[in-house]
Amino acid sequence: MTDPQAKAWIATGATYGLTHAAAAFAVAGRSQGSAWAMTVGALIFSASLYVIALAGVRALGMLAPVGGTLMMIGWAWLIWSVLRAK
Repeated sequence: MTDPQAKAWIATGATYGLTHAAAAFAVAGRSQGSAWAMTVGALIFSASLYVIALAGVRALGMLAPVGGTLMMIGWAWLIWSVLRAK
């Protein structure tokens, strides 16, 4: 792979996937809903970037915002559950 944009998409997908996988494991005991939203969001987001980079199917790029939104919902859910527990 020599396309710098494809490498950037793969790096972005890997970074977000790894970060949110670690966060999901860390918060699973406190908020399972948050962990699931982060996990599913990271999978959708990262997979869509991988497909764009490796297969060139740009139409699946429209799924990236869905994954990103799920990741943000996961973080909001975590904040809400922490504040609610106080």
